Amino acid sequence: ELPTFKPLASRSEARRVFEGFDTDGSGCIDFPEVVLGLKALGIAVPESEARATFDSLDHDGSGKLELHEFSLLLERCELARQGRDTQQHLDFERHVAAVRALHAQAQTAPLEVVAEGEVPTLVRAAAGGHPAVLQLALSALSALAEAGLSCALQVGGAKELPAILTSLARPAAVAAAVQQGARLLAALLGDESAANEAKFRRKLRLSLADAALPMLVAAAGRPDVLHRHDRAGPWIAAALAGMAAEEELAGTFGTGGGAALRVCC
Repeated sequence: ELPTFKPLASRSEARRVFEGFDTDGSGCIDFPEVVLGLKALGIAVPESEARATFDSLDHDGSGKLELHEFSLLLERCELARQGRDTQQHLDFERHVAAVRALHAQAQTAPLEVVAEGEVPTLVRAAAGGHPAVLQLALSALSALAEAGLSCALQVGGAKELPAILTSLARPAAVAAAVQQGARLLAALLGDESAANEAKFRRKLRLSLADAALPMLVAAAGRPDVLHRHDRAGPWIAAALAGMAAEEELAGTFGTGGGAALRVCC
């Protein structure tokens, strides 16, 4: 089970401080602003330690953190301040490192990841619900699904996938994770490029429809999902168009699915 360490500051306080420093409304803050935020919340840690934690959470190297990453930084800094570097925390760090390694491998050698039986590992990581791990695991699963039909079938057949998609439909779901969920569904449910794929794509669409449609409709209604990644809209549209092609789903597609498709096209 992933650890949860409550910092001295409450989640609402963390949000308040974050939004106070995010003056341009970009949804991100840089390291100097993080240092000021830690001081404002009364979390005293050496700047070098805060920098190391910041860099470990800045996965894309942008030099900025989003709110959920800032909350994680608060938890880790508070953990260090209190001297609670427990075995559970170390196990979690190793878990994150393993997922990060699989993510890197999925970008360059997706067939190897599948052949080594690591799809269940990534699915379990995504199902754990930790925001940073969820985003990373979904990105890796998307890369696998994009590698070809055989990979897509392994990813799409995971029994935990519907529950993961359901969690992404919630308003509190992190935008970056929702974007990667849309990317994954586009790879799984989008139009097949070869005639011999049709029956397999159809099977995926029918099996995932109940969880995929609410998630895609919710994603299409979130400006933070659509506007912060220029591929999010096309991903949502591709997945919805694939589902709309199935007669059995026409009755359940409804006005919500149609409206979402129009927004994203």
